[in-house]
Amino acid sequence: MILLVDDDKGILETYIQLLTHAGFQVSAHICPQQAFKQFQANPEIYQTVLTDYNMPIMDGLELIASIHTIRPSLKAILYSGMLPTRIPDHIIAFSKPMGIQQLVEVLKAN
Repeated sequence: MILLVDDDKGILETYIQLLTHAGFQVSAHICPQQAFKQFQANPEIYQTVLTDYNMPIMDGLELIASIHTIRPSLKAILYSGMLPTRIPDHIIAFSKPMGIQQLVEVLKAN
């Protein structure tokens, strides 16, 4: 299961469709705080967190950091039109627009 988080509903719906079509199960959220609550309820079902960086109240790096307090080894992918200059080494980063084929390859890689 992929935990997908983006505050842009159009982008979220597009990635839901693309990832589902590629064979992934997706739990999608517009609100990062709600996504984190969902993650806390059952953290073991997720293989990856895929999140936008620029979101109100809690950005993608903060979300990933919160998730990693529970599951430090969970694969984390951050994407944005404007990525921060400092991204921790354990986070995979993509600039928007992401190529879906490249994203699928990263998601399928262990």
